[in-house]
Amino acid sequence: DKAAMWQAAISLLCMLLWDDDERRLQKRLDGLLAEPVFNDAVGAELPWPYAVAPANMPGLRDVCDPDQDSQEGEHAFLLTANSALELQCRAAGFGKRGLELSLFNPGSSSLTVELPAGSLFVAHGARSRTQPLITQEALTVQLAPGEQRILAIDVYCGDSHGSVPRCDMTLSQYVLEREHLGSQHSVWRWSAGFQPTSGSAALPAGEDFQTLEESFGMSRAEARSLLDELDAVARRSDAARQQEVLDVRSQLRAARQRKEAARSRGSSGGSSSGGGGGFGGGRSSGGGAGVSW
Repeated sequence: DKAAMWQAAISLLCMLLWDDDERRLQKRLDGLLAEPVFNDAVGAELPWPYAVAPANMPGLRDVCDPDQDSQEGEHAFLLTANSALELQCRAAGFGKRGLELSLFNPGSSSLTVELPAGSLFVAHGARSRTQPLITQEALTVQLAPGEQRILAIDVYCGDSHGSVPRCDMTLSQYVLEREHLGSQHSVWRWSAGFQPTSGSAALPAGEDFQTLEESFGMSRAEARSLLDELDAVARRSDAARQQEVLDVRSQLRAARQRKEAARSRGSSGGSSSGGGGGFGGGRSSGGGAGVSW
């Protein structure tokens, strides 16, 4: 009868809406569980050194964002991506002159290279937890055609529990905002909320007391007190991320249950109205994303 058909139609509509809700929640869960990555200037996908994807880290600016100012077009990352600049980076630790840059202009025109304060470099090919490096000051370099410049610049450590890098580094497209720069304290207070809570290096940067004293004027006692504070922040942040995963999983279960209930009501409505050809008749070929958890 008409009432049963209307009930089946409403059930079908609800099922479609809840199917959208399920896909949205599944996508969110997949994002939370995925290992964070980023792409270098030539498009290769590389591991990101934090527990949170860069797009979800407040305080980071993406120089590839189309809404950025036009002067970002001279950023070293974009110039390298466009083959206008050849860039090599090598870490010799952190602090004063901790990062060496080799800049080469392969073109036939002069080139202006910009590297803002807060530019973030990631250890290339690291097999263990290694700190990223973040530039302390803005850098502007003018290169004549065919000219190469080699510069040593001052950098902050971007992970208090990562090992000190003495390796090749990869420039990322991300820049830490000015409000988080100014001292090693402020950089670590920003990074603590995104650092992993496992896999700490045997000799982490936070215990390189000589560099902390010589480059940042931080005493051993001050460094130890700061590390205790950072560890507490990292644990709270990790607990919040784990709770978010549990909450999304719970919401996903509820969405699937609602959809199954709507499917059952639709099937019952279709049967009572005389067969599988009406609203809600037959089986749905849909379903969840199929990820077990």
